[in-house]
Amino acid sequence: MNGGTGGHAKGDLFGRLRPADTAINDIFNAVNLQTEITLILAPVIPSESGTVNLHIYHDRSGGVSGVYTDSNIIFSTQLTRYGASDVIFQAQHPGSGIMMRPGDFLGVSTSIANSCNISLYGITETLAERVR
Repeated sequence: MNGGTGGHAKGDLFGRLRPADTAINDIFNAVNLQTEITLILAPVIPSESGTVNLHIYHDRSGGVSGVYTDSNIIFSTQLTRYGASDVIFQAQHPGSGIMMRPGDFLGVSTSIANSCNISLYGITETLAERVR
Protein backbone atom coordinates (compact mmCIF):
# COMPACT_ATOMS: atom_id res chain seq x y z
CA MET A 1 0.00 0.00 0.00
CA ASN A 2 1.09 3.60 -0.40
CA GLY A 3 3.91 4.33 2.02
CA GLY A 4 3.57 7.28 4.33
CA THR A 5 5.57 8.80 7.11
CA GLY A 6 5.95 6.94 10.37
CA GLY A 7 4.89 3.62 8.82
CA HIS A 8 1.34 4.80 8.16
CA ALA A 9 -0.26 4.55 4.75
CA LYS A 10 -1.33 7.68 2.97
CA GLY A 11 -5.07 7.75 2.46
CA ASP A 12 -7.02 9.56 -0.20
CA LEU A 13 -10.58 10.51 -1.07
CA PHE A 14 -11.71 7.98 -3.70
CA GLY A 15 -15.26 9.11 -4.23
CA ARG A 16 -17.98 11.44 -3.02
CA LEU A 17 -21.60 11.33 -4.08
CA ARG A 18 -24.87 12.94 -3.10
CA PRO A 19 -27.32 10.65 -4.92
CA ALA A 20 -29.84 12.76 -6.86
CA ASP A 21 -32.31 9.87 -7.01
CA THR A 22 -33.05 6.59 -5.22
CA ALA A 23 -31.46 4.37 -7.88
CA ILE A 24 -28.18 2.57 -7.26
CA ASN A 25 -25.30 4.75 -8.45
CA ASP A 26 -21.61 3.96 -8.94
CA ILE A 27 -19.45 5.82 -6.45
CA PHE A 28 -16.06 4.17 -7.10
CA ASN A 29 -14.34 1.89 -9.61
CA ALA A 30 -11.00 0.31 -8.76
CA VAL A 31 -9.74 0.70 -12.32
CA ASN A 32 -6.08 -0.37 -12.36
CA LEU A 33 -4.85 -1.00 -8.83
CA GLN A 34 -5.95 -3.09 -5.91
CA THR A 35 -7.64 -0.82 -3.42
CA GLU A 36 -8.53 -0.96 0.24
CA ILE A 37 -11.47 1.17 1.35
CA THR A 38 -10.67 2.22 4.90
CA LEU A 39 -13.43 4.71 5.72
CA ILE A 40 -16.98 5.38 4.53
CA LEU A 41 -18.78 8.48 5.82
CA ALA A 42 -22.43 9.30 5.11
CA PRO A 43 -23.74 12.28 7.03
CA VAL A 44 -27.36 13.25 6.42
CA ILE A 45 -27.59 16.83 5.16
CA PRO A 46 -28.84 19.30 7.81
CA SER A 47 -32.04 20.20 5.94
CA GLU A 48 -33.20 16.56 5.81
CA SER A 49 -35.60 15.26 8.43
CA GLY A 50 -36.59 11.70 9.16
CA THR A 51 -34.78 8.45 8.45
CA VAL A 52 -32.74 7.70 5.33
CA ASN A 53 -32.01 4.10 4.35
CA LEU A 54 -28.52 3.68 2.90
CA HIS A 55 -27.26 0.64 0.99
CA ILE A 56 -23.69 0.08 -0.19
CA TYR A 57 -22.92 -2.57 -2.80
CA HIS A 58 -19.65 -4.25 -3.85
CA ASP A 59 -19.70 -5.65 -7.39
CA ARG A 60 -16.93 -7.98 -8.57
CA SER A 61 -18.26 -8.61 -12.08
CA GLY A 62 -15.51 -6.55 -13.72
CA GLY A 63 -18.02 -4.95 -16.08
CA VAL A 64 -18.18 -1.49 -17.57
CA SER A 65 -20.30 -0.28 -14.66
CA GLY A 66 -21.46 -1.91 -11.49
CA VAL A 67 -24.10 -4.64 -11.51
CA TYR A 68 -25.91 -4.39 -8.21
CA THR A 69 -28.36 -6.78 -6.61
CA ASP A 70 -29.41 -7.67 -3.09
CA SER A 71 -26.75 -10.39 -3.17
CA ASN A 72 -23.89 -7.88 -3.17
CA ILE A 73 -25.05 -5.43 -0.49
CA ILE A 74 -22.21 -5.04 2.03
CA PHE A 75 -23.80 -2.37 4.26
CA SER A 76 -27.42 -1.52 4.91
CA THR A 77 -28.22 1.02 7.60
CA GLN A 78 -30.62 3.75 8.63
CA LEU A 79 -29.30 7.28 9.00
CA THR A 80 -30.87 10.19 10.84
CA ARG A 81 -30.12 13.89 10.79
CA TYR A 82 -27.35 14.64 13.29
CA GLY A 83 -27.17 10.95 14.09
CA ALA A 84 -24.14 9.06 15.33
CA SER A 85 -24.20 6.94 12.18
CA ASP A 86 -22.10 9.24 9.98
CA VAL A 87 -19.29 6.65 10.04
CA ILE A 88 -20.65 3.69 8.08
CA PHE A 89 -17.38 1.75 8.02
CA GLN A 90 -13.90 2.27 9.44
CA ALA A 91 -11.06 -0.24 9.08
CA GLN A 92 -9.45 -1.07 12.41
CA HIS A 93 -5.96 -1.80 11.02
CA PRO A 94 -4.21 -2.23 7.64
CA GLY A 95 -5.74 -5.12 5.76
CA SER A 96 -9.10 -4.94 7.54
CA GLY A 97 -10.72 -2.65 4.98
CA ILE A 98 -12.92 -3.48 2.02
CA MET A 99 -10.56 -5.12 -0.47
CA MET A 100 -11.22 -4.31 -4.11
CA ARG A 101 -9.58 -5.83 -7.17
CA PRO A 102 -9.08 -3.92 -10.43
CA GLY A 103 -12.48 -3.78 -12.14
CA ASP A 104 -14.50 -3.90 -8.90
CA PHE A 105 -17.20 -1.27 -8.29
CA LEU A 106 -18.86 0.20 -5.22
CA GLY A 107 -22.40 1.48 -5.59
CA VAL A 108 -24.72 3.33 -3.24
CA SER A 109 -28.44 4.00 -2.95
CA THR A 110 -30.52 6.05 -0.55
CA SER A 111 -34.24 5.93 0.14
CA ILE A 112 -34.51 9.73 -0.21
CA ALA A 113 -32.87 11.65 -3.07
CA ASN A 114 -30.30 14.33 -2.16
CA SER A 115 -30.43 13.29 1.50
CA CYS A 116 -26.80 12.57 2.36
CA ASN A 117 -23.23 13.00 1.17
CA ILE A 118 -21.35 9.72 0.91
CA SER A 119 -17.54 9.81 0.96
CA LEU A 120 -15.06 6.95 0.47
CA TYR A 121 -11.45 7.06 1.65
CA GLY A 122 -8.76 4.46 1.24
CA ILE A 123 -5.36 3.40 -0.01
CA THR A 124 -4.09 1.71 -3.17
CA GLU A 125 -1.25 -0.64 -3.91
CA THR A 126 1.82 1.00 -5.36
CA LEU A 127 3.23 0.19 -8.78
CA ALA A 128 6.26 -1.39 -7.12
CA GLU A 129 4.05 -3.81 -5.16
CA ARG A 130 2.07 -4.62 -8.28
CA VAL A 131 5.07 -5.78 -10.34
CA ARG A 132 6.70 -7.91 -7.63
